[in-house]
Amino acid sequence: MPIFLGSTPQWSASAAALAFPALIGHLGYGATLGLTFYVLEARDRPWWLSRSQSEAERIAQQKEQILSSAPAIWVLIVMIALTLPVLLRM
Repeated sequence: MPIFLGSTPQWSASAAALAFPALIGHLGYGATLGLTFYVLEARDRPWWLSRSQSEAERIAQQKEQILSSAPAIWVLIVMIALTLPVLLRM
């Protein structure tokens, strides 16, 4: 890291003691990032379900979403967003 900051690395006990809090911070950040990734990954693609079972559940959820009114609302919003500037320009 000191090389990226433009200084020369120092290999001494005092330099290691000064860098220790940064090491602990980076380890904590990495552990938090890994845990967050694991939680989000398990929610979307759990490892304890077989691939075919999780795919079947995902397809069922997508079909349920398609059958809802959400696509029609998105089309309406896009149409309004495209026509409103044209109408206001006249």
